[in-house]
Amino acid sequence: MKIIDFKQGTNEWKEWRLKGIGGSDAPAIDGSCPYKTVRSLFLEKKKLPLVKDEDDSKEFIFNKGNEIEKIIRHAFQEKMQDSFSPICLEHDKYNYLKASLDGLNESKGILEAKLVGKKVIDIATAEKTIPKHHYTQIQHQLLVSGAEIAYWFGHDGKSSGAVVLIKANVEFIKILEEKEHKFWDDVLNEKIPPLSDRDYLIPEDQTLLLELKEAVAKEKELKKTSEELKAHAINSYGHTRIAGEGVKIYKSTRNGSIDYLEIPEIKNIIKDLSPDYLESFRKKSSDVWTVSLR
Repeated sequence: MKIIDFKQGTNEWKEWRLKGIGGSDAPAIDGSCPYKTVRSLFLEKKKLPLVKDEDDSKEFIFNKGNEIEKIIRHAFQEKMQDSFSPICLEHDKYNYLKASLDGLNESKGILEAKLVGKKVIDIATAEKTIPKHHYTQIQHQLLVSGAEIAYWFGHDGKSSGAVVLIKANVEFIKILEEKEHKFWDDVLNEKIPPLSDRDYLIPEDQTLLLELKEAVAKEKELKKTSEELKAHAINSYGHTRIAGEGVKIYKSTRNGSIDYLEIPEIKNIIKDLSPDYLESFRKKSSDVWTVSLR
């Protein structure tokens, strides 16, 4: 491995990451990443227009994870009674294979610190398994560093955490490395990956989208205006039934729905049922098309 003297989080570091494949890129390449596709990663590397799903909760987790990384590393070092230093690396032979490690101890291995929720911590504690994309990320780090052992440390940022020992998986790394070489070759040769169901198509002719945008904007404005006029009429006339000009406004009362999960007998039964059993009663899914003006 080759040590690169960058401070993580700086603009210089971001540019360095853009010119290669990092640990967080690997899950997109092997298809295990829930947030990014191989096509969107390609567009990102080429600095081409990219449409992402707006998910404030994911952004919060990512930003919070970066802020709290030092705290998690400190908690892990106390647990291990040893130091793990953040470091940037490149592969000895392929300099486009990169890794920004949360921590490295040359005798003990790699630290990958993750800010995660209770469910992930519980699974890691009971089953010693971690999210698939985290596993891919760590195997990439082991590939770049040449280390044989990594520690996944999932933490809630407060007091709870779980450690899972991850060993280098030779067969997994071999397949992942082949995929990464192909991806980088495609980047250099400007061979864009095909669209997947998770990618956005950006049409050359966007006339229809412009018309739809204007129609949806008008619809939203009309709905806002009608709601304001309805409220004004109710307040002005001060009666439960109002009619005129072909318009009726009247008040009715709907019964509230029953919260069956708050019934003690039902609650006690459900809490003992397994998630797989409950899932077997889920109704058939349906497709929903959403138009967003963000």
